[in-house]
Amino acid sequence: MNTVNVSECIHSTLDGAVIIAVTVQPSARRNGFTGLDDWRQTLNISVKSPAKEGKANAELISVIAEELKVSKSSIQISTGHSSRSKKIRIEGIRISDLIKRLEELL
Repeated sequence: MNTVNVSECIHSTLDGAVIIAVTVQPSARRNGFTGLDDWRQTLNISVKSPAKEGKANAELISVIAEELKVSKSSIQISTGHSSRSKKIRIEGIRISDLIKRLEELL
């Protein structure tokens, strides 16, 4: 995976947190990071849960925490609670570490 492409999905905040742009595929066969959408400049993440009653959002947070090895409490959906396109805020991780982990996953 090209670092430039991955880094286009990631931004830092003034308080040191990281924001990643994701596109979620609910009701998928498996959970996990499935690729990079160059056109939307988002990371694609699949979750098994349906997009009903916040189930997919809860599973999304669990998948991100597990795959990136961060705590669930450090992850928050900033925008897109009822959309497939979301901005995810992660605290306690540096951008360089996040890019490295994502490159390993993709």
